[in-house]
Amino acid sequence: MGKHTLTPLPPVKSLLKKGITRFLVLDYDGVFNSSARGTFKKQYFNPTHHERHPNPYYVKKTRYWEDYEPKTYELAWSAELVSAINDMVSTADTLVVWLTTWREHMGAVMQRMGLCFHNEAYYLPWGEDNRDWHHAKKRTAFHDAFYGVSDLCSTAKAIWVDDEALDVASVQIDDSLKNTLIRDNVLLVKPDYRYGISRAELDTMKHFWGNS
Repeated sequence: MGKHTLTPLPPVKSLLKKGITRFLVLDYDGVFNSSARGTFKKQYFNPTHHERHPNPYYVKKTRYWEDYEPKTYELAWSAELVSAINDMVSTADTLVVWLTTWREHMGAVMQRMGLCFHNEAYYLPWGEDNRDWHHAKKRTAFHDAFYGVSDLCSTAKAIWVDDEALDVASVQIDDSLKNTLIRDNVLLVKPDYRYGISRAELDTMKHFWGNS
């Protein structure tokens, strides 16, 4: 593994025993890495950094009809949002879990952006490769990781932020989530992929966390 490679999320039960009771589950693209360009409206966090980052899935094409993966991706993020998220997870009872196509490679992206948490961050595996990205697989991965957590710790909370995998209106009847016992202690946040987490969404997250 590379120097900044993340490791898979261990059993949540073992983390509860260590006193971790708040889990921030994050997608990256469309959450931090906004797709829109220019100056955003004031309800959003305007990107302050634009950089090219190596694509960990890049493989040079040998035939012109093969699937194309660019050598680099453009990352755009707000230093203000990064600082706010760092503050949210600055205590010993909080943990960041990445549920994103970047998977274990988010470690290098985190370092580049200045994301720095109290506890080691993990990634939640889902699918077999970068093309296997169906949203239902993310929901199943979340369910499998957190099923029964509220039985083990009634005060445990989770926030899941994803711009694509969540349909907040119907998520409670989703087969992969409806039996997740932590559901009464879960906040689902679906940002506009063009701009990422909004100021209002961040305020809701902080209030749910209990540190507003």
